Amino acid sequence: GGRRCLKLGIPFCIITQVVAEFYWPKDDLADEAAEVMQSAERCFFVSQHNVELPSRQLGIELTNAELAWNPFAVARNTDLPWPDETTLRIACVGRLDPRHKGLDILFQALAEPQWRDRPIKLSLFGVGACEQSLRRLADLYQLSDVHFSGQVRHIETVWRDHHALVLASRVEGMPLAAIEAMVCARPCVVTDVGGNAELVEHGFSGFVADKPSGPAFSRALEHLWARRSNLEEMGQNARRAIEDRLPLDPGSDLAERLQHFFPVACV
Repeated sequence: GGRRCLKLGIPFCIITQVVAEFYWPKDDLADEAAEVMQSAERCFFVSQHNVELPSRQLGIELTNAELAWNPFAVARNTDLPWPDETTLRIACVGRLDPRHKGLDILFQALAEPQWRDRPIKLSLFGVGACEQSLRRLADLYQLSDVHFSGQVRHIETVWRDHHALVLASRVEGMPLAAIEAMVCARPCVVTDVGGNAELVEHGFSGFVADKPSGPAFSRALEHLWARRSNLEEMGQNARRAIEDRLPLDPGSDLAERLQHFFPVACV
């Protein structure tokens, strides 16, 4: 689309939701992408990491890059009671796609011996083409406290019953699941990919695994377990941190910025 606009002399902006470390474009595509992105009125990205990565991949400086937030699916004034703490209940919210969401990494971490006798329950909220193989992997690792809960209509129903979000992602832009968990005053355990570490402050609003691997994520979960008596406080930290950063209406905020470039189209 950008290439066609460029040929026709039509001004355009680009909105990029995710950039992957493992996808490095070959020269023919990189040359075209570099020309299109540098010719755009603005290139909007959802995280600073996603600004810097294509600059490296394409070998260009993106002086027209800006950050933008995506709309999210919970009300900002959501106020949920803290769940019962008899069992540590953690939730992974996202499609069942290990290539991106690293569910196998999460399973590897929970398969380590120290988790066998701990009162912990993992619920997976989402659907995807890898559900059956993930179920077999959970059985292979003897993870009896992993539950496939499907999709939910209202994300608040997840956080009424769970203490923390866990995302062992291999690639991210800026995960809405983490934003929504933080708005609901729940801490997050994430990997240092995409914008995750821009959202979550290690030890304050959650924990950050230094890379997407079973051992690294297990270490992050150990921090969660050690601080389990402080998770409600960390959830409040998460809520305040995200409220300080989010625009009141992310969709309207982006529309106003686009209107500067396309005043007729945005009326």
